[in-house]
Amino acid sequence: MTERNLNLFELLTGETPPNVRGDTTISLLDAVASWLKRNPNVDVRDWMDDYENNVVALAVMRGDLDVLRLILEKCKGLNIDHPNDDGEAALELAAQLGNMAMVELLIQHGADINVSDGGPLCHAIQKDHDDIVKLLLACGAEFDQYPALGAICANGTKYLERFLDEGRIDPNMKLDGCSEWPNPTLLGHAIDDQKQEHVGVLLGAGAQPTAADIKLADEHCSSTYLSDDQRERALAIRQMLKTHANRKMLKTHANRKRSRGNSRSEESNKRQK
Repeated sequence: MTERNLNLFELLTGETPPNVRGDTTISLLDAVASWLKRNPNVDVRDWMDDYENNVVALAVMRGDLDVLRLILEKCKGLNIDHPNDDGEAALELAAQLGNMAMVELLIQHGADINVSDGGPLCHAIQKDHDDIVKLLLACGAEFDQYPALGAICANGTKYLERFLDEGRIDPNMKLDGCSEWPNPTLLGHAIDDQKQEHVGVLLGAGAQPTAADIKLADEHCSSTYLSDDQRERALAIRQMLKTHANRKMLKTHANRKRSRGNSRSEESNKRQK
């Protein structure tokens, strides 16, 4: 192991076995796995207290299913939802990497499928790991704003269309805001990300642009930092919003005209009686 991993192994286990001392060809996880086999009753719940000591996340990142299974089976009571130094739990990483076997194993050992506000589902959607998306939903994963944003960030509109059809996404969904953007909408995020196809799908599903959404589209069009391709998409999105607004206005006008016509007809019938 490297000197840093050797020190980390000492921190985790409290010892430095002679067979790994100074050997840079043995990985941290291999050494941990070997140590666990020799110490089957060890309590290693403290291993997850430090972000960098997250051996579960390390096993997932390396894609080592056998080491992950060994750690989970030998270390009962381990907090497998503890984040690594990037703030991601093991199940999020496994979902992001598309490792179905690890996702299933982590869920079997009690991993929180809604950890990090739906992080696993959001990552699986963004990376188009459809089998993992279906598994997480079948296991009861909650569908809130973060998976919805995952559908906006994903390439293509497959997930957005599917979740709109299933009623999981409200086309007028409001999201958590901040001081710079107090009342963001799902449509607004699609506009901000310049996802032209996603904007079209949301509008077609009944999304009603807010004043902030329209202002955002206008700001994009007037920005001096856009490439030619970005400016073309920004202009196309603004035109889509204008066309949608015009259709809504014409529909409203037609409804009012129809309503006035019905009222006159009713009055005429009353006079004739």
